Amino acid sequence: RFVPREHVIAAWGLGTLARFATLVVYAFVVVKVLALPAAPALVSLVACLFASTLLEPLFLKS
Repeated sequence: RFVPREHVIAAWGLGTLARFATLVVYAFVVVKVLALPAAPALVSLVACLFASTLLEPLFLKS
């Protein structure tokens, strides 16, 4: 197990906060520095983060 049973909710919450922080930094820093079109860049990142959210329970269980 990557996470003990008593800390599963904390690990899930930390993962959610990490994804949100990644999105905020990407939106305010990376998109502006690289002059990317905001909507497509953010939608593609959100899709990847959503996929990681779906896979996270597999890592928390094992």
